[in-house]
Amino acid sequence: STLALRRFLASSGRQVSEGGPPPEEGGTYVILHDLRTPDEARSLLAWAASGGRLVVADPRSTLVTLSGASEGDPVGLVGAQTLEPACLAEEALGVRSIVVRASDRSLRGGDRFVSCFDGHVLVRSHDRGTLVLLGGSTALTNEHLRMADNALLALRLAGSEGPVVFGPPVPADAAAPATGVWGALPERAKVAILAIAVAALAFAALRSRRLGRPPAEMASCRDAVTRRRPPGPVPQGRRRRRAGGRRRASG
Repeated sequence: STLALRRFLASSGRQVSEGGPPPEEGGTYVILHDLRTPDEARSLLAWAASGGRLVVADPRSTLVTLSGASEGDPVGLVGAQTLEPACLAEEALGVRSIVVRASDRSLRGGDRFVSCFDGHVLVRSHDRGTLVLLGGSTALTNEHLRMADNALLALRLAGSEGPVVFGPPVPADAAAPATGVWGALPERAKVAILAIAVAALAFAALRSRRLGRPPAEMASCRDAVTRRRPPGPVPQGRRRRRAGGRRRASG
């Protein structure tokens, strides 16, 4: 989650919103996870070219390839990795180091980009705007924002002018309109509800395997076995009593 990031930017005096389209007049549009088609990605690049600041923190995004970069190797093997800027980009001004997960990626951009933090951050101008590409968003998460200079990096990524909008994975107008209570829920609430439902189903399945068949099903099975069982032999003592009873009745 990046709730701490949005609160931090708001407390720093920035106008922050979530889920909407790019701001009309400049500003910064942040994409943490991206599922856009190439045509939808080109629309965002056109917005950036008009003077916007586009920050993409998903190394698998179509925006990365359309910007002239490509996904590289993980920044480490396991755990957390500390990266130093080693660049003169404005986004790294005053940032001595950042901490990211080893699963985050480096990016390859060639001479068109300024490469910072061992390729984890690429920056280049895009006509009148700016493109900033990250090999992952873990430096911006609640877990890592307080580490090293991650918060300062986040402030630099947001730019110095205009509102900051955190965009959805797909354009808002691309999703089908939803109605009712479910449609009114925010995306984080929907994800949490679905996760709880899946966990409940998994728990029920595990419990049923541990406890065996339900009692009603076991009882029905016993009844079926009893009905199908052939009558057994009558004990010898019971046969003698029956035979004696018949002789007395005939006498």
